[in-house]
Amino acid sequence: SYEEASTTRYLVLNMGCPYRGAENTSGFFDDLSLTTEWGDKGCTFCNVGPYESQTKQERRASMNRQLDAIVAHGPFTKLVVQDEYIFRDLDVLVEEVCQRDLRDIDIMVRARVDYIERCERQLVRALDLLGDRGTITPYLIGFENFSDAELARYNKGQTGADVERAIAHLDTLGERHANLRLSQSQGFILFGPWTRLEDLEINVRAMRRVGFERLRGRFTASKIRLNPDAALVQRAHADGLVTVAFGRDDEGNAAATGYQAEIPYRFQDKATARVWELLNGGGDLGPGDEIERLERAIALVRHEQKAQGSR
Repeated sequence: SYEEASTTRYLVLNMGCPYRGAENTSGFFDDLSLTTEWGDKGCTFCNVGPYESQTKQERRASMNRQLDAIVAHGPFTKLVVQDEYIFRDLDVLVEEVCQRDLRDIDIMVRARVDYIERCERQLVRALDLLGDRGTITPYLIGFENFSDAELARYNKGQTGADVERAIAHLDTLGERHANLRLSQSQGFILFGPWTRLEDLEINVRAMRRVGFERLRGRFTASKIRLNPDAALVQRAHADGLVTVAFGRDDEGNAAATGYQAEIPYRFQDKATARVWELLNGGGDLGPGDEIERLERAIALVRHEQKAQGSR
């Protein structure tokens, strides 16, 4: 809304990815020649370059310059931080926020799953320093999926069990710190070109266990975008999954979500394509929450498979 946008400010500390150089041992790209400088390293659906080198002094100076400029433009209620590794010195940022006596603000920060534990000391100190002046909201945490097969394709460097542990860790921290908020805007990709029905079943069971709807809204419409320069684009080309255009309007969501134009593709698994169609193609799965709708769609496709097999 206009009201939310007018009271939101952005702090840009680093446009790169600290995970960009992570080795890929999945074997998913072994027969491909990739053109980018990082090849199949890092998250394979991403085309963000390496993390920019910064000293502690440079980062703090950048925080100071930007906060001074932001404050000069009047009151605000939300500070969105652009930095994939802000957790490493989140307490330093909060120190600067407190020095300016900023109050009633929500600081939104991104993270990989493993940073929640690795940088817990900084996060807890930041929460303690901020106190009742405001809140900290982790957003776009890279949960991505609960299926190990999908996570391997994406080279996330984590398992489904790791994701569940991270969510439990956040819940524990939230119980101890009233100013830690959870958002429905976490990073998650339910559907991709290679998603199997088994992957969807693994996800829906995990979602039940962790109560995932509180962490991601409309996840049944979450679908990977094939971005130029991302390793997955070459894999999709090699597997014959890239298409001239999406088959239906509901299959492309980049424009609706504000992302760059994506490369159209089809699902390799017809059963997965059918689940997507049931969830997003205007069909009637009856009342219920996102998890219930996903369960019904999977069950219906399993029933259809069984019926076809008995003919």
